[in-house]
Amino acid sequence: IIYLMFISVEISIVAALPLFTEVLPENRAALMSSAMGGSALGRLLGAGIGGIIYATTQSFLFTGITAFIIGLGCFLTMQFFIPEAAEAP
Repeated sequence: IIYLMFISVEISIVAALPLFTEVLPENRAALMSSAMGGSALGRLLGAGIGGIIYATTQSFLFTGITAFIIGLGCFLTMQFFIPEAAEAP
């Protein structure tokens, strides 16, 4: 199951690359480096925070619930506070 989780994350990262390049085609390099930097920072912070939570609670369930709550908070923030781009004529 760990392999399936890993491959799913990697597929989603690779699938997001073409989407990032179409957001600002004139600044593609800056956008790609920012997106990959943000992704790397998220992985770093997630691993660090997850390790601290597990070390203090000794519970994978609590660590998973915490990750779910953080992910849900991120989703809700994007859903309600980041407007969709208007369609180009």
